[in-house]
Amino acid sequence: MERRSAIPVVFDTLVKWKTTAMLADEIYAICQRLIRGMPQMAVQVKRQHVENQDGEEIKIIPQNSDCAPVYIRPMADWIYVLLGRNTSEEIFIKWHKEQEALNRLEKIVRAAIEGSFSEDVWTHDGKIVKSLGIIKIDGSMRNIGGFRTFSNPFRRKERRHYDYAPYTKGISHTSCVVQIQ
Repeated sequence: MERRSAIPVVFDTLVKWKTTAMLADEIYAICQRLIRGMPQMAVQVKRQHVENQDGEEIKIIPQNSDCAPVYIRPMADWIYVLLGRNTSEEIFIKWHKEQEALNRLEKIVRAAIEGSFSEDVWTHDGKIVKSLGIIKIDGSMRNIGGFRTFSNPFRRKERRHYDYAPYTKGISHTSCVVQIQ
């Protein structure tokens, strides 16, 4: 029986962890740049380790509940983005160059911050069974995400449309300090 070394596996895991950590740093910097200059307490950016999983999650949480929150989870080969109530988008780094993926992410987050995002959410018995986002990027409207779960196609689903407000709507512009935790 041939003995195999665990070193390549450990090295590969460390490389992926370092790459994901560096990607999280870049995403966090993008989020900070996008909210710079907003009034104090208009938005919070939180970065935290995800328990029982490798990696981190970056949350952009607006003070105004009429605005779309953004959750970002960088992985080794892709970036998972959740907007609003349930619209998700996966940006695959293998399909794009890393900088192109980060530029796409920045455009998506900027649109949510500026209030250029809306979504349709279908529920059945209080559970989300489908969602579809509409986002305005570079002057054109685009569908984004598209969540579906298995449900009885003959059961009636309730559809709700959400138009999200800009993060600065209803916020006093007397202070330009942003709280970052």
